[in-house]
Amino acid sequence: MGGLVSRRGRSGDAEHKPPVAAHRHSVTCIAVYGEDGELMVTASEDRTVCLWDLSLGGKYKRHWQVKALHGHGLQQSAHMPDRAMEGDASHRRTVASVHEGAMVRCPQPACPREGHGHWVTCLHVDGESSLVYSGSMDKTIKAWDMYTARCLRTYVDGADWVTGIHVRRDVVWSSSEDGCIRLWKAHPHLDANADDVAALVGEIHVGGAAIKRLEAPDADHLVSGDAGGTLCYWHLKLGFTKDVCLQARARTGVGTVSCIVLPYHSRQVETWKVERRPLRLTPTTRALKPIHMQAGTRAQSARVTTLVGGHLGLEMWDLCPLVSSGSSVRSSSLVRRFDGHLAAITCIAVLDGTLWSGSEDGMLRAWALDTGACLQMYVGHIGPVRSLAVISHTHLEHLRAAESGKPAARSTLSAGGLVCSGGGDVRIWDMDSGDVISVVWQRRVDAMALTGAILVAASDGHVWSTRNMPRVLPSRILPSSLLGSAASSVLRPSVEALSDAHKSSPTSTAALQKHTIAAGIDGGQLKKLLGQT
Repeated sequence: MGGLVSRRGRSGDAEHKPPVAAHRHSVTCIAVYGEDGELMVTASEDRTVCLWDLSLGGKYKRHWQVKALHGHGLQQSAHMPDRAMEGDASHRRTVASVHEGAMVRCPQPACPREGHGHWVTCLHVDGESSLVYSGSMDKTIKAWDMYTARCLRTYVDGADWVTGIHVRRDVVWSSSEDGCIRLWKAHPHLDANADDVAALVGEIHVGGAAIKRLEAPDADHLVSGDAGGTLCYWHLKLGFTKDVCLQARARTGVGTVSCIVLPYHSRQVETWKVERRPLRLTPTTRALKPIHMQAGTRAQSARVTTLVGGHLGLEMWDLCPLVSSGSSVRSSSLVRRFDGHLAAITCIAVLDGTLWSGSEDGMLRAWALDTGACLQMYVGHIGPVRSLAVISHTHLEHLRAAESGKPAARSTLSAGGLVCSGGGDVRIWDMDSGDVISVVWQRRVDAMALTGAILVAASDGHVWSTRNMPRVLPSRILPSSLLGSAASSVLRPSVEALSDAHKSSPTSTAALQKHTIAAGIDGGQLKKLLGQT
């Protein structure tokens, strides 16, 4: 019997399970919910959504097997039955038990009122409301109950297919190919008989190009990227119109945006103080809009560092606040380009001060965020790299200790880490040497996710997982007196962390310089980093 692994086994057990035939066609996206990735959702070109329970106690599986099974006539089976894929009304919802986990299959379009009519393109898990939102090429957004797998609400976009979803409190934000962001009332805040007109809160025309990527660094902020390479930074807490919630804008040179990462957003958003102040209505200002943006006292130093990849390359930008009439105190600026890939950028990941990128040229590269230098290349994939994930050995050992219930050893630290990538196969690389440690799955990968210490990959509708991540090499074990990042040739210290440490302790410059030199940053780079002359 095939299945996914959960977090209940011993950390030392080698757990490779055969893949589960969860979908009939390629998996389009994977969403993970919870700090430890206790719930995973997969969506596919076969117009279905699957929920996977990876929690320690199997709390979702208990509801699927009891409430859903007996309350709504769901069928339990060890393997996904073929008849559930054919649209038989009695098998539109199926619960499939897997190894120490479970899966709920949302309805097929045999019931048009519930199921999607085209590929599912994006997902969002709203844990507070116990809902899963899915967007599709059929121009609809659907809200699913994560405990019963029933479709509770359908939002009809109508204009074009949906590319991204984000939920903040009582509002659902969705982007589409027509270049608009639409706002909907979340299902728990709607009447049972409410129509689409009552559900639609507002519509924001971002631009003429299709919105390809919608990234949420936290609950209150969004970054959108379109087919023309334009980035928009949104503050959702301020309002529902473009003039109010659009905070920054930049026209990049990466072409069609495929991936966005904000590595220092949690720190930088604290300095982003922009206020809304109403204009005094006079004969001169009466024709102006009633609300405009004015920069706060700290707007001169406010910025949000954004990494963006597309079919023309990879860039780092500093997004700066907009003020009234579309002008800005300090224009958003290009910090640097990362040149080296020979084809489109498909995925990026950041750990501390290092950036990893995957491309359609079949290569992965590691870059220093502070200098833009290429630190390492990972060569070996047969086809394009579609997804990647990075984890340090130190973090991985702490996760294993938490799962086994034993305290993590404090006497040693592990240098470097692992790079997991999916292309023509799934490979695990040594971060520093660039060598392949293991080829764990020899199939073309559509999507991949690293949930805690569990690596999940999907190919042609099959979902596979492993928790048997490679152990730390003996040469990577260091005394606890040494910093793990300082002993790694690739994993560099965070630029923002170094700046914060210098500001909080000005007298520790010598110690900080000693640390940065060990990490590969020379004195001139350190002065530039800290703003010294």
